Amino acid sequence: MKKRVITGMMTASVIVSLAGCGAGQKETVESTAPATMTETVAASQAETAEVTETETTVQADRASRIKAYQAALENIYQNHILPDGSELRDDISGEMSGNKFAVYDVDHDGREELVFCYTATSMASMTAKIYDYDEASGELYEELSQFPMLTFYDNATIGAGISHNQGYAGEFWPYTFYTYDAANDSYRAEYFVDAWDKSLSEVNYNGEAFPDDADKDGDGIVYYLEAPDGSETGEPLDKDAFDQWISENVGKEENIPFQDLTEDAISQIQ
Repeated sequence: MKKRVITGMMTASVIVSLAGCGAGQKETVESTAPATMTETVAASQAETAEVTETETTVQADRASRIKAYQAALENIYQNHILPDGSELRDDISGEMSGNKFAVYDVDHDGREELVFCYTATSMASMTAKIYDYDEASGELYEELSQFPMLTFYDNATIGAGISHNQGYAGEFWPYTFYTYDAANDSYRAEYFVDAWDKSLSEVNYNGEAFPDDADKDGDGIVYYLEAPDGSETGEPLDKDAFDQWISENVGKEENIPFQDLTEDAISQIQ
């Protein structure tokens, strides 16, 4: 844009000089034009240098990030120690290579996170961790810790399934929606999603009857968007209404490139 404005000014200067001042101004035009072009080139070079410096900084930051992720994964693989210094439970029932990891920008903040899913163990010990990297301190910090039944969406939302399904949901597995809090660079719980399958019970724990009026499609299942802490229970929704809410608020599911936790995979992170 800057080049275009300067060129326009140069053209206008030449036209005014020739039309209104005669040939006597020709020397002024000829002496001014090269100086202006020089300034333009200098400004362009400065902008290019600034962009190059920024790109170099970004590349260096990413290299440090990847190195920190590799070191963290090596410590998990070799010593079973997480980035915060805590140890994985001793009841490991499988090889460490049975666990998964991914390096991916799951929160869509322009920087890649480290996702580690610990599943080669007992149900009680299973966990999923999402870490980010602090360039200033060189340390990893946790964005989310949940049971490793995660669904990722393209608007940075994450659906985290609960470890046990003991309610009225039937084949539907309840989960919590987490949204990304950019101010704190972490995830916060927004909704707990549950369901009621009438075939399991026509009356809930409180003695309330199944809401047939809300079950507009008549499939015997309604869905609830509840407060994560259980303080509020939303209105029952049938499948169409629930799917519409998901479409409008959650986004499209993303496929995260998970890999087995092996030394080769760790060393080849790029």
